[in-house]
Amino acid sequence: MGVFLAVKSLPRESMSLVSFRALFSFSLIVRLPQDFSKPVQVDLPISHAGAFVYWVEYDGNNGERLKGRSGYFNIDPILKIKARTPILDNDLRVLPPTKGGVLKENLVNLPLDGLSILTIVSKWMGPLEDWKNHFAEAKDRGYTMLHYTPLQERGESDSPYSIRNQLKYAPNLFGSDPNESARQKRIEEILKVAHDEYGLLSLTDVVLNHTANDSPWLLDHPEAGFSPANSPHLTPALELDSAIIDFSASLAAKGLPTTVTSEGDINMLITAFDKAVHGLNLWQYYVLDVEREKDSLKATLTSGKIEAWSGPIVKNKTIGELADIFRAENKILGLGALASRFGVRADSAVAAGFIQAAFTDLKDATALANAWVKVVDVLNVPLYKEWEDDTNVAIGNVKNRLKYARLDAHGPKLGEITKL
Repeated sequence: MGVFLAVKSLPRESMSLVSFRALFSFSLIVRLPQDFSKPVQVDLPISHAGAFVYWVEYDGNNGERLKGRSGYFNIDPILKIKARTPILDNDLRVLPPTKGGVLKENLVNLPLDGLSILTIVSKWMGPLEDWKNHFAEAKDRGYTMLHYTPLQERGESDSPYSIRNQLKYAPNLFGSDPNESARQKRIEEILKVAHDEYGLLSLTDVVLNHTANDSPWLLDHPEAGFSPANSPHLTPALELDSAIIDFSASLAAKGLPTTVTSEGDINMLITAFDKAVHGLNLWQYYVLDVEREKDSLKATLTSGKIEAWSGPIVKNKTIGELADIFRAENKILGLGALASRFGVRADSAVAAGFIQAAFTDLKDATALANAWVKVVDVLNVPLYKEWEDDTNVAIGNVKNRLKYARLDAHGPKLGEITKL
């Protein structure tokens, strides 16, 4: 019988500031000895830090491979950094930067809990030749690692987390315009300066899934973006986005201001926009269709294809209590999916059995269907509230964006509102 130990690294994001390589894994299978009367020692040649999962596999009686329970262990990275002199004097007073925390020539291993990390927004650091100023400040303040926001080429929004090209550095990092290989070499050199001259380790984010709306790559791979086709819950969001575009294009025709010059303009626009959004009837994505529920239950009762209720006792319960029970038993289908209008519903066979158990004195299908309508109305109350809350958040966000982008003194003041 063969017994094997399998070890595999968990998928993790790992990216060098220099190479932009990402997402690697490691796996190993070791044959264990057959004699289990003695301790078993396994030496694992693990070459990189990370989280690992392991399990034991063995051959069963029928020759099939059986897998045991998984376990986990973590390998910390080896972080070498220049040693520093103490930051306190003999009287435990903090020394100035010229006397305390002075870098030494020898390297020491820095444990993870010894890291002191400063996040810096790379797009605000200027070209690479200005980075030493930031390094000096970070060193004097006692930091041992700099966390850089992504250094790749940014998209239209200019956010470091909205990347136009994941395989290129942002051009504003370089005073001149060298080719890509020269840029990579310059990044390597400046990070080496940070480490060797200022005692700073480097860390950056891997945001390969953060793609700017104006990335040329999206034209070739539109399927990579979120859409109702691959994310059905975004269907009402697309309707709302389309409504925003149409509303923006219709301002002049509606007699609304196209240029925002005051809070009054904002209030006028948002009042009209609120009306347009409510006209979309997006509540239909949230609630049960009362008429359809009534007709479906009545048809099911007439056909006799009823599923007997097996949940909590519902006889002699109030309408509110019945709604609470039906909801608690997770009998509402499509709840929160937002995939289609009136996609929220109850299985008519389940609802029929439920309402029969609740109203044993009612025999007529119409009477039972009317009783079910009362339950549905109560079920819909929090769903309407959810729709109203989501709508208010959406309108509030549009208002805040409108104020910031068109009116605020510190905003971009984008000017006239157009369809685009």
